[in-house]
Amino acid sequence: MLILASDISARVLRKESLDHHLTRRSVEAELEVRKHSISEYLSLLRRLQELTLALSKASDLDQLYHDAILLGRKNLAIDRMAIFLTDFSKNTMQGTYGTDPDGNLVQRSDFTSPIPDHPLVNEALSRKDHVVVKENAPLYFGTKQVGTGWNAMIAMWNGDECIGWLAADNLINQRGLTEHQKEILKLFGVALGQQIVIKRNHEQLTSLNAQLEERVLKRTTELRETNRALGDVNRRLEQWSMQDGLTGVANRRLFDLTLARDWKKALENQEPLSLIMIDVDHFKLFNDTYGHLEGDHCLRKIAISLEKLVEAYKKSLFTRYGGEEFACLLPNTDTQRARAVAAELQAAVGQLALTHEGVEKGKVTISLGYHTLTPDGLSEADRLIEGADRALYMAKKCGRDQFYQWDEQNVDPK
Repeated sequence: MLILASDISARVLRKESLDHHLTRRSVEAELEVRKHSISEYLSLLRRLQELTLALSKASDLDQLYHDAILLGRKNLAIDRMAIFLTDFSKNTMQGTYGTDPDGNLVQRSDFTSPIPDHPLVNEALSRKDHVVVKENAPLYFGTKQVGTGWNAMIAMWNGDECIGWLAADNLINQRGLTEHQKEILKLFGVALGQQIVIKRNHEQLTSLNAQLEERVLKRTTELRETNRALGDVNRRLEQWSMQDGLTGVANRRLFDLTLARDWKKALENQEPLSLIMIDVDHFKLFNDTYGHLEGDHCLRKIAISLEKLVEAYKKSLFTRYGGEEFACLLPNTDTQRARAVAAELQAAVGQLALTHEGVEKGKVTISLGYHTLTPDGLSEADRLIEGADRALYMAKKCGRDQFYQWDEQNVDPK
């Protein structure tokens, strides 16, 4: 009996030892499976991180869609993927990039369709951060069924607005979808949606900036053209305000401004300033004989001829002073030179040979009076005008068609 009891006890111990060994091996095997599963999940997470980083560097939305499918399939070990964008205001979906039945990356932006009224689609579009998977589902390329397998969808969001979805299936290799892949696919969909929103905002901002720059450039160009045109108009107005309307030469306003400037400069530099006053002889009689239109024509001819002559003298000015009177202002010009200019002006009108039958000589003549002063700081420019005007009076009084100089030291003209 003792031997039998001992044998039974030994058998029990061996069985307990074997059971313990089997339990330990089972636990170790389970731990190994879990370890492998965790390792696989961590590997998928690392690849997802690399994928997300790569997508963040996409230059635009088109490259983002392209790289998401190309790199997403590779990094996440998914047979086929496709990205669809949604427009709920039109109830439409539009393709971007996807995978054909042979596993090739294809551009499908030409694909548009109404958003399907399907339980899988409806569930995916109604829940955030959720992957919807249907086993043994019909798989499509475009609108054509190309096989069966599991089909997964995850919607992408911008706040509360669904902007599209990421679709995936196992058409090619028919591998099952693990829980880890399902979780990673969900994270990928969330990250992809965020990148789409970021790129859209960036492209919209870039577009708005470009439009703003274009508008600013356009307005700047328009403003520049307007300012240029306004400047041209102002210059023309300024020119017209300084120009005699009948003869086209400088007018009395420009004469007054120029005289004030030249008088000041002559005072500063102690230089002589000469003025020649000119009057068309018997011009009233000319108008009475030939009419005012012919009189205007006569004044224009005289003005053009004398202005051309005076232009040869540096910084000189020839103006219509009023009526049939003209003036010639000569900076830094002494009496002797002023006399020579007066002689040239008289001769120039004589060479025009303008007929005037109402006078003894039978042609139009002019009388000239000139005066030269070096400003002393005690008198004004009017003194120069007064002297030239007196000289002109004496020229006309003494028979016309001649020139005289006013000498303040000697009342008698020369």
